[in-house]
Amino acid sequence: MNTKQEDSLLEDLRGEDELGVVVRSHIHIENYINELISLLLPTPEFVDKMKLEYDQKVSLVIACGLKKELAPPLNCFGTVRNSFAHKLNTEISKSLVSNLYRSFCSDDKEVIQNTYKKLKESFKKEGYPKFNELEPRDQYILIVLSLRGALLAAILSFEKT
Repeated sequence: MNTKQEDSLLEDLRGEDELGVVVRSHIHIENYINELISLLLPTPEFVDKMKLEYDQKVSLVIACGLKKELAPPLNCFGTVRNSFAHKLNTEISKSLVSNLYRSFCSDDKEVIQNTYKKLKESFKKEGYPKFNELEPRDQYILIVLSLRGALLAAILSFEKT
């Protein structure tokens, strides 16, 4: 796993406009999916020749053992990226973030909430808003970080086997 890649995601996202946040986060997430493909298949170089689209890669890693509950948020994440890539004036809205959040299973929603809770506690300040009171962009970034965490956990798990 590329530690520099892991460390740079939050920094990269904080310095971007909304289009940059969506596109850059998608690049990071797709790289983790590519890494999973490399780990899970005996000859992953043949997958590169297939020139799979993002949604096909998601289906492939699910078929190879990534927990199936991640398919809806990963696919929704791809849909968000496509909206930004193909429509002018797309923004990270409350409804976009709400749809993305709803695509997670209840256990993973709890992880997102706990991630935010721990983040708030690490700053040791009072008065931070609840997750659902955050700006949509901040909610989106938190969701991306949680999704990245799930993919990193899967990578580490598959590396051990």
